[in-house]
Amino acid sequence: MKIVYLSVCLFFLSCDNRTSEQKVNDSLNDRYEKEMKTEAYVDSLVRVAYGDGDNKYLTKNRINAIEKLKVEFSGNDSIQTKLESLKLEIINGDY
Repeated sequence: MKIVYLSVCLFFLSCDNRTSEQKVNDSLNDRYEKEMKTEAYVDSLVRVAYGDGDNKYLTKNRINAIEKLKVEFSGNDSIQTKLESLKLEIINGDY
């Protein structure tokens, strides 16, 4: 009896009552939320890398942000070149 009761409970817990339209909307919302989180993360890294606000004199943090941006944009050679140039300017104290 307990096994039957447990089986019925598991069956109802595993049922998904959403329509296919709801599933698609949920999927799109999840993807949009992930993209927004990534965009906010990259934006904050860019602000640190360029020394926005009080971050200008925190060279180690700026270089770390540049390294993380290089990972985020590993497939884009022009961004890699610009980030490396910015890193050298920070190391040399020119920016």
